[in-house]
This record gives sequence, C-alpha cells and structure tokens, in this order.
Amino acid sequence: MFRKPFHVKSNTNMRGSDRRHLKSRLTECFPSLTPEKISEMLPNKATVNVMKLTTHSGDDCLVYLRESQPLFFEQNEKLYPTVYVLWEYPSLIPCLTTWPPVFEKLSKGADLMLPGVVVPPSGLPDMLRNHPCAINLVENGAAMAVGKTTMASGDMVSAGMKGKGVTVTHCFSDHLWEVGDKSLPPVIETEEECKDEDGSGEDLKETAAENSGKEEINEQDKDASDEVLLDGLSVQNDEASKENGAEGEETVTDEIESEEKELSPIEQMDALFYQCLLHCLKSKIKPSNLPMTTINLYRTHMRSVCPPDMNLDIKKSSYKKLNKFLAYAESKGLIEVKETSKGVDSLISFDRRHEDLVEFQIPENVFSVGETGDKKFQIPTEVGNTAAGAWQGTLCEMYSVTAAMVPILEPQGYRKGSWLKPDEVRAAVTEYVKRNGLVDPLNRSQVTLDPHLHDALMEKSEGHITHLPWDQMFTRCFSKMSSGYQMLPPDQVTNRPVIKGKLKPISMKIERKAGNKVMTVIQNLDPYGIDIKEFAHKLQIGVAASATISQGQGQKAGTEVRVQGNQINYLSKLLLEEYKIPRRYVQGLDLAPKSKKR
Repeated sequence: MFRKPFHVKSNTNMRGSDRRHLKSRLTECFPSLTPEKISEMLPNKATVNVMKLTTHSGDDCLVYLRESQPLFFEQNEKLYPTVYVLWEYPSLIPCLTTWPPVFEKLSKGADLMLPGVVVPPSGLPDMLRNHPCAINLVENGAAMAVGKTTMASGDMVSAGMKGKGVTVTHCFSDHLWEVGDKSLPPVIETEEECKDEDGSGEDLKETAAENSGKEEINEQDKDASDEVLLDGLSVQNDEASKENGAEGEETVTDEIESEEKELSPIEQMDALFYQCLLHCLKSKIKPSNLPMTTINLYRTHMRSVCPPDMNLDIKKSSYKKLNKFLAYAESKGLIEVKETSKGVDSLISFDRRHEDLVEFQIPENVFSVGETGDKKFQIPTEVGNTAAGAWQGTLCEMYSVTAAMVPILEPQGYRKGSWLKPDEVRAAVTEYVKRNGLVDPLNRSQVTLDPHLHDALMEKSEGHITHLPWDQMFTRCFSKMSSGYQMLPPDQVTNRPVIKGKLKPISMKIERKAGNKVMTVIQNLDPYGIDIKEFAHKLQIGVAASATISQGQGQKAGTEVRVQGNQINYLSKLLLEEYKIPRRYVQGLDLAPKSKKR
C-alpha cells in the first residue's frame, strides 16, 4: 500500500474535539491501550496532525501524526498502528513471526503466506478475520510489517497453514516509514524467549528443528543473521564471530546489550549541560569575572563550548529550567548562586578544587573527523573573542519549519523543525510555486494561492484571498516560522547550533539625569560574546570618561554599560569597526550629537 510514493492532499493540525474523538476510537479499537498510555502517546502539548493522502493504487487514506511521526493510519474506517507505535507498544495487536528471507519478499510487495509463518510451541495468537495483525522476525519481537488477516487463527490451523495469511499494507522502510524519523527497529525480546528464561517452555529453534530437521533450521538461523533484510539495512556478523562460532555470537549479543544500555536523550542532555558547565568553569571563567548573571553564564560561556553538532536545550533535559540545573550543581558544592537583584540570579563563586572539576579533562577537539577518519572531540572556537578581543565571525538569521509551513516546505525536503537560512526559505517557496504552476500568467509579479499556501499564510479574518505579490508572500512565510540565529566564527567549518529566539540588537540610548547630565547606556552585549569588562575599559580610555557596569532592570535583562556624556560616535567606531558587529544589529546610531556649525 505504501511501498510506492503517495500523493498528499492535505496536512492539517487537529482541533481539540478531533483529538478527543481519536482517543475515543483508539480505546475502542485497541483495548490494551489504557487512558494513561493514550495520554503518553498523544500529550496535550504535542502537535498532532492528520494527513489526507491518496496511495499509488488510488485508495484514500488518513494518517495521524505526532510531531511529524506517523502513529496510526486509517483505511476503510479501520485504524492500523504503524511500526513506530508497535516498537513502543509491542502487544498492541496480535503478531505473527516469520523468517528474514520471507520478509525480503514482503518488503517488495508480497503478502504473508501461511507456509512462511513460524508457529511457536504455544500456538498461534487469537486473531479474527480482517483485523489488524503485526509481523515480526525470529528472535526479535519488533514489528516489521502491519496488515490485516485473511482468516481467523483457527481457520489457519484448519487449512494446514496453507494459503494467504496476512494482506500487508505497511512495512518497515516503505514510504510511510520514511515520513517519520526513519529510526531502525529496536531489539525486543519475544514471548517464547521470556518463557525459556523462566524454564517454562522449550527453545524455539529446537521446536522448529523437530518439525523440519535441526540442520536445516540451523542453516536458516545462520542465513537470517547474515543476509540483507532490506536495501540499506543489513545484519552481518564480523569475520571473528564466523570463525569462533559461539564465542562470536556472545560478542554480538554483548554489543546489542551495550547499545540498549546507552543513555536516553534526556540523560544525554543532562550530561551535556553538566559537561559544558565544567568546561567553561575550567577554561573560560575567572574569579575576576564574578559575579556573573546566570543568563550570561548560559548564553555566552556554556553555549560557546557546546559541540557544533549538538544544541543545549534546557527543555529537553530533566531540569526543564536553568535555575533548577544550577541548583543541582550548587547542591554538589560546585558553584554558588545568589539573587543579586530582584528576579536576577548571579554566579557568585565556584570551587576550583571540586572533585568533578579537577578530574574533568578538556576534550582535544569537538566531533571532527581527523586524518585517520576517527571521530574526535574538538573545542569550538570562542564565539565572542579573538586575540584582539574583537568578534569577527558571521551572524546568520535562521528560520525553523513550523506545522503551518510543512505542506509547502516538506516537498522540498525540509521537515518540521528544520532550520533554514532566509535564502533557502525563498528558494524552497519559489520552487513550490513554480512546480505547482502558481505564477499568475497575466501578472507574473503575483502568486496564485493554492489551498496549502492560503491555509498557511492567510488569517481567517482576512477572508479568501486568491493572489499575493511575491514580496508579501515571502514576508508572510517568515512570519509563520520560528526565528533563531547562528554565530559562526570565521575559521569554523562545522555550523554552530542554532540558538532559538530572535537575536536582539545591541541597544544604545541616551538618559538625562538631574542637572542636565547625559549618560550613554549600552545594553544587550552578552549574546554577542563581548567581554563586558574589556569593553568598558576600552570605552573608558577612548572617551576619557567614567564607565560603569551594572545589571539591567528585569529578570531577563543582561549586563549594561553606562558612560558619561553622549558617546555614540565613539561607540559606533568601537562596535562596527573593531568588534565587527554588522550595522543592522546595532540600534541607536542616529542618537549621535550633531556637529555644530562654525
């Protein structure tokens, strides 16, 4: 069904009432799904879409997605789970077992015939005709295909296990699987293996050997571990395991068990946060830099030592908030954090003799491939400062694909959550317009809005608008996407992680005090990696006036520099020429004092 490309008619976000209806249907169709499991599968805060599509055979189908991950598909008013769901909930529907060579045929379009089914000692599971059924492989309970039964389990036995057993509609590696994150099947223990561990059942291989010959089954087991399951997916033993026999099998089993013991994504993010904190405390922060606001610690220092291919995201950790993570580090005796002003926390001190900090070894590199091809860990170039104290990198605006823009950008290869540069967004939208023939033939400066463009760009209050100029269309596209930015040093090859949120420009403003005194205030220097103390020192010497460093008002306000007099002219040279900050990221240049006429 999904083995060939399908045509997507629409992809819309589900309303609350539709979600409740879907949850009710899931409870009816899959009794093993408790309300708790359904809430875990479809959390309220997650984006749930319904995609209407037409398959290659002309059948209409609905696919329900969570964050672009297909969970269920509906055909002829029946719900079927995808392999992604069955990997999380293996007992959701009955499952039949087959051999890897048989699955090769299934992946190419064949249905499961009963002679290819491996019957366990406990017999076939209870199944009804025309009901969902999963298919897994010998020695792994992970579902590899989904379909509907052609007969009940009792009829299968009565037929002598001959004829068609399951009509396959979806399988691992097909086009529906490609819509998701394209993850590989996990290793799930089968029910028979669980019984064998308890001593309550016979080994599956020995039972099969009694029916069709032990030598033949052993050869099939060997082939099953060595043959290619799909194009691009192979499970092969190394040469040592072939030579050493049982010792090699134990080695492969140990490798699988070690992979299963890997850290979860949340645990990996927790470890990354702690590593970045140790890294910046050991290599970047000096006691003379303290006190330092926790926002500055996180934005300027911790992010600068984050590996290029990774991104610090506190929401993906177990802490959820920065102050909770810092409280954890404080409970270990590593740092001391205090509230220096109302709503503003600052790092006061840290223990240089702390065991974790002493034992921490600064990595030599950050995930770059060396001459030998080995992956190494490389320290990224400091974003903020060069040898002369001036930042000379590149600021890149970035835009993330949102649910509203998925129907336009996904056909160009960009999935939800992908970060694009402005020119990449324009190129992808232009390609969509040209591919669908939406350029107005009578006025080529206008674009005809198809249903996808209209739903994505127009508000309901605007009514039905059929055409938009190119520039307005691009402006609306950017407004419907999430903003972010990258700070790239000039000598860095690998892109830095994208920092979510719009980059605020450096702000310069004039304040008048009592007695007609004038003060120049410079704010928002922290995100640009500028050393505040060095900047204030240069400013003080350059204008021969007193410059002070203080904390801005508000919880999210960073450090600000205040200097006597209107110093906009000198600040413009300092920021634009020495620190190489692009002019569009500096506000207040128009406040410079006008030259007096002679």
